[in-house]
Amino acid sequence: MRRSDRELKTSLVDQIEQILPRFLGRYSLLSVSTLGEGNINDTYLVEFSDGDPVVLQRINGIVFPEPHRVADNVQLVTEHIRQRRAVTDSARRSLRVIASRNGKSCYVDDDGHVWRMVGYLANTECFPAVRSASQAYEGGSMLGWFHHQLDDLKPELLLDPLPGFHDLPAYCRHFKQAWSVHKRKLTTDLNYCCREADKRLVDGGLLHAALRSGKTATRVIHGDPKIGNILFDKDTRRAVALIDLDTVSMGILQYDIGDCLRSYCNVMGEDPSHPGDVNFDLDICKSMLTGYTASRASLPASERELVFQGVRLLTYELALRFLTDYLNNDQYFKVSDEDENLRRALVQFFLLNSIEKQRHAIEKIARQV
Repeated sequence: MRRSDRELKTSLVDQIEQILPRFLGRYSLLSVSTLGEGNINDTYLVEFSDGDPVVLQRINGIVFPEPHRVADNVQLVTEHIRQRRAVTDSARRSLRVIASRNGKSCYVDDDGHVWRMVGYLANTECFPAVRSASQAYEGGSMLGWFHHQLDDLKPELLLDPLPGFHDLPAYCRHFKQAWSVHKRKLTTDLNYCCREADKRLVDGGLLHAALRSGKTATRVIHGDPKIGNILFDKDTRRAVALIDLDTVSMGILQYDIGDCLRSYCNVMGEDPSHPGDVNFDLDICKSMLTGYTASRASLPASERELVFQGVRLLTYELALRFLTDYLNNDQYFKVSDEDENLRRALVQFFLLNSIEKQRHAIEKIARQV
């Protein structure tokens, strides 16, 4: 058997060979290789000499306290999309969950690790950042298509895969607690970030208030619709699938659209050489929202009015998470050096300021697309 050009340990290959029969009947294993650049789950591409390749994944039980919930949610959502796709848009593709041989969405090994398997979507590629307005349009269209496919699925059927995710009031409380006891050196950058964080704490509950007032509503959301989670067909360059559904859950539209715009419109990327040069790109914003509305996804007037607050507060949320983790000595995010989380927070706060300076332009785009 060929392992890969990224050599896997013999013990790991042996473990995977023991897992495969829990999902598959007869097969002839050809190769096993690591897949993707994800920092949470362990993901492997498994190829056969007598069938289509599959993706085998071990769900991170530390990040996801109830891994079964993740697997069950993905199975529910992908099956719903597969049934609707046949009568809506066959050009789009959806993950196909391969159930374990006992009919479950996942398999638990003797060590308590949770494994799941999906079909591999061939002839596709993904990108770490948006390269053009047309790519942003395709990404927006893909997110809108995803929402449209799930608009008749009751959100309450989904289990909460990651308690506290997108709970901005809680992130505000965590920041205040971390700031009160931290032992980091008070540098210029740290003082700047903490001032920026502190002056917006009063707005932490805005989206929750919008939900209570009826300006927005709960629905099925992706939870992490960054450009790297969209697959593009290598031939047509069209966005064909939204992947990494681990955070799919019940939420509000502003979480998905806001985080999508946050990641798409920062054309300098998450790790620029000069954070002060970070800027929110209005042309990319318009292209993404135009693609979204062209997909037939519902975006009523009250939701359009919240687009600015969505991207603003999701950017603030991520900045708070990086900053709080830095103050807590990097307990959550992986870092390459002791100041990486502070630099990440700095980038998001510069982006946040750019967003707020362009409020009227963003709101105008949201009304007109």
